[in-house]
Amino acid sequence: MENIEGIFENYRTEFDEINNKRNRIDIARKDVTIFSKRLIFFLHRDMPNQNKFKEAQKKLEQIHQKIQIIADEISTDEECFWRYSFTISWGIEEYIEAVLFYYYLKDNKLKIKIRKKFKNNLIFPKDYLGGLADLTGELMRYSTDAVAHGDTQTPIKVLEAIQQIYSLFISLPRSAKVDMNKLSVMETSMKKIENICFKIQLAQEEFPKVILDETLPQIIPQKAKILTKKRKNNYDPQFKQSKEQKEQKESKEN
Repeated sequence: MENIEGIFENYRTEFDEINNKRNRIDIARKDVTIFSKRLIFFLHRDMPNQNKFKEAQKKLEQIHQKIQIIADEISTDEECFWRYSFTISWGIEEYIEAVLFYYYLKDNKLKIKIRKKFKNNLIFPKDYLGGLADLTGELMRYSTDAVAHGDTQTPIKVLEAIQQIYSLFISLPRSAKVDMNKLSVMETSMKKIENICFKIQLAQEEFPKVILDETLPQIIPQKAKILTKKRKNNYDPQFKQSKEQKEQKESKEN
């Protein structure tokens, strides 16, 4: 009887340790996701400059610290690594999207390779492809904002980058198990930028420079403007705080 109790006591200790480790990893993964989204929002805000990239680099280092926490937690053995791989997948995807977007704006060209290396190679091909596919949505929003500020060259460069990513995806074998929903969204983003580039080309042929500057904001689909503004507000801590204060005030009045 004592042996059975001892066995179950060991099981309980083991399961408690597994659950505690999973909670620690999940907390770090959520931080990676939140910090990555905030980095993306920060990069969308205003036009790129050197001071902005220095601040973005600091934010990127915060994300790396959180990912390192995850790497240290799952570095004990291979079984532990695979047990928690699904838990960290979403955070790594968001990180890939953020870091590739950062390097695209900083270097003004698409860079597929990630420079940062982590213990145990946390970045799986599936997560990397998911983040790369999501990057096309950010590039589409970035080019939309650029047109609104009178920039007609950025959409052309962004279109080339998205076409490069799309060509990569459609050339992958079936064993890569590409997420078809992400591929569909990528096609939609590419068609939107193609449409914007087409309208810019027509406007440049039909209108002089003075009238063209007034015409450019009208080229952007109204729905794209609303979605971009709404998405930015969702990741803006100041907007969230003011929204919560407004809701609290309305609840008190009711």
